[in-house]
Amino acid sequence: MRHPAWEIIGNEDRTFDILQKDELFRNSIPAQWLEDEFAKYGLCGQEYRNIRHKLDQAGRAEITLRRIAPVK
Repeated sequence: MRHPAWEIIGNEDRTFDILQKDELFRNSIPAQWLEDEFAKYGLCGQEYRNIRHKLDQAGRAEITLRRIAPVK
């Protein structure tokens, strides 16, 4: 089973859009809120820094989300 992928795109107004399966999932996220937005989905720390580096270099990034089983 293929896991959902997000494509994050930087906009000229310094906001970001997130597409999931080629459909708009979130839009116009201000740069200062992007880290908090990703943290809601468990993408924080080094994962966030890697994504942000890609965005800063290329203006876009693609990530694959994995399901993580809850700890019992």
